[in-house]
Amino acid sequence: MHFARTPPPTSSLPASFSSTTNMPSMESKQVLEVHSTLIELESACSNLRTLLQKSTDLETNLTNMDTRFDVLEETLTNTSRTIAPLQSLAIANKALDTRINRAVSPAFNLLESFKLAESLQEKLLKISSKLPMKKPISKRLKYLIKYVECVDQLNDAIDSISRDCEPATQKLQEVVEFLSRTKATDHYRTRRLKETLVTLKALYETEVDAMRYEGLLDEALLSLQDEYESILQQLKHKNIGDQLQADEGTEVEEISDLGSELEIDVLKRIAETLARNDCLDICIDIFVKVRYTRAAKALMRLNPEYLRNYTPEEIDEMEWESLETAITLWIQHFELAVKTVFVSEKKLCNQVLADLMDGTIWAECFIKIADKIMAVFFRFGEGVTRSSREPQKLFKLLDMFVSLEKLKSDFTNVFEGILSKPESHESLLKDAILNVMEALERNIDSKKLRYKDKVLLQIFSMNTYWYIYMRIRNTELAKLIGEQVLKKNFKTVAEESAYLYQRQAWRPIVRLIEDESEHPNNETTGAVVRGKMEAFMKAFNEYLQRHRSSYNIPDADLREQIRESTVNFVVPAYDRFYNAHLSVLQARSSSFLPPDSIEELLGQIFGLTNPNVTSKYTTRHRSFKDRTAAGENAPSAQGSTNVIKTFRRMNSDD
Repeated sequence: MHFARTPPPTSSLPASFSSTTNMPSMESKQVLEVHSTLIELESACSNLRTLLQKSTDLETNLTNMDTRFDVLEETLTNTSRTIAPLQSLAIANKALDTRINRAVSPAFNLLESFKLAESLQEKLLKISSKLPMKKPISKRLKYLIKYVECVDQLNDAIDSISRDCEPATQKLQEVVEFLSRTKATDHYRTRRLKETLVTLKALYETEVDAMRYEGLLDEALLSLQDEYESILQQLKHKNIGDQLQADEGTEVEEISDLGSELEIDVLKRIAETLARNDCLDICIDIFVKVRYTRAAKALMRLNPEYLRNYTPEEIDEMEWESLETAITLWIQHFELAVKTVFVSEKKLCNQVLADLMDGTIWAECFIKIADKIMAVFFRFGEGVTRSSREPQKLFKLLDMFVSLEKLKSDFTNVFEGILSKPESHESLLKDAILNVMEALERNIDSKKLRYKDKVLLQIFSMNTYWYIYMRIRNTELAKLIGEQVLKKNFKTVAEESAYLYQRQAWRPIVRLIEDESEHPNNETTGAVVRGKMEAFMKAFNEYLQRHRSSYNIPDADLREQIRESTVNFVVPAYDRFYNAHLSVLQARSSSFLPPDSIEELLGQIFGLTNPNVTSKYTTRHRSFKDRTAAGENAPSAQGSTNVIKTFRRMNSDD
């Protein structure tokens, strides 16, 4: 420790020392050093006294501070005991605050949704009031898009209310239960909160459903349904009759869209909005009803008055010329329906409804529209087949079948990818054709009952079925319904009718000249022979006249086959009888014709006009006479009857 030096006072110096000023200098220095040391010691002593005093004061202060700390500690202990209940209450209040916040947040969201729904309702009313005044149509459609968007937003807001209301009431229920259990607030506030909870539950159970099903949203959906129907009605088929006036080979113009891009967009948005609001069935019903009506009206512009008469009785009352014209128009109109109307309606269905139900709805709607239109056309076709008219009508009806066959590729294009099974479009066309052809068969069978002449009945049946078979075979229509089905239903029936024709027309005549014994020359008399020959010639001439007047076979190939079969059936039997009784016949009369003349007459009634043509039988007939002259046995009558049955096998391979 350093002490400050202070100069010694002058009065403290000894008198003797001051009087020694004249002492030598060495002694003076020693005196000064001693004096300086004394001064330093005095200063150090003073500082020590000061330090000791301060230490004493510090000790006193520390003692006082310790006393104060003890008092403070006692105070803090007492304060802690006082604050402890308040701390528990604070923790409870914090837990209550957390629960209240959890309950209030959904409630706040719910209030915001209510406010949004209210503002959207006001906006919807404003747009709705201006919508009827919007012109031209493009502006109105754009404004209608805003209307649809507002409806979607209102629906989302109501969905949000419906979604948030139940969680909000659940959270409030939890708070009420917590307050009731913990007594965290007074009874008055708890009761008010319970009343609020009851009110909110009632609001959820009644008002939310009312907002969705009885409020402005429901009115807006009804308005959208009307707009949807109105726009669909405005989409018309244009220039529907141009295809009928176009010459064959003229390139057909590409089918245009029924609606503009804006119209399609509006229809699509409305359909999606209706579907989201549980109105999909209504949307489909409106679409199918309106578009079928529009498609039907487009076809009605072609004036298909014949479609009004579709019952067999009504068709029977039509003149043949009118019916023939009606069938021609039917073919043209049905082709137009498939190639233009169906194509346009299919495209519209896809454009408007493709996004609904994963793309399954639009195809169903198109099938319903097309099915109704086809039903009208096929109803007329079936009426024609069930009516009872002259045979020429059946040939005209066959043209209807051929037209259906030509439309096969168009049916494929229209219905491809729509029906549930592959190639269902072919099944649809095949079923339609088979139904009409079955009706045609029933019609033919009913006409056969009108014939009292059994031979004429078989000729009619043979001609009709053979004509149908020859007209359809080797065509796409035959491939569609199946060659085997075609042969079974038409060719086989024609062959059976031809066989029955020969049995009923020529079998009775041949029996007139059949001998009952093996040696007719020895056991029969001339009168019996001439009687049989006269009966044969009378019946033969009668059938010749009938064939010339009414027994007509138009098809040349069929007529030639019938001629050959008839010649091979009749002439050999006549030849045997004629040659067996030649002496008796020549002795009494020369009016009996030789076999060659019989064959020539048969050739004439079946249209054989070239007399130089040598028939197969003529060759066989002459060789038979040669064999008879040589002593060979003549062929039996039973052998000739087998030739008749060969007709059913003559054309088994086409």
